[in-house]
Amino acid sequence: MFDQFKDLIEKKVAADSKAWELQKAFVEGYAARQSAFVNELLETYVAAARSFTGVKSIGEAFEKQAALGESVKGKLVALTESNGEEVKKLQSALADVYAIGLPVVAAKKKAA
Repeated sequence: MFDQFKDLIEKKVAADSKAWELQKAFVEGYAARQSAFVNELLETYVAAARSFTGVKSIGEAFEKQAALGESVKGKLVALTESNGEEVKKLQSALADVYAIGLPVVAAKKKAA
């Protein structure tokens, strides 16, 4: 009995260590994606600001503003989808890590 308990604890510690590594990698990837998004967004705004200098009418300004908004929206949607996929991968990996083979215990049924 003690050996089974010891084995279970060792598996749990190993699973926690692996989970920590997976979560650390996820957070580092998330930070990198966010940083790249912010840098790309700033470049987009700088380019847009430069293009606004040649605007000759309010209509043209609105068109450029709408195009900028669509561009930013597209980048944000792509970032969100990328982060969502990475969350799914993390959840799947963590589920695999924590499937450490715990003994299945049947639940007691309540008496009627």
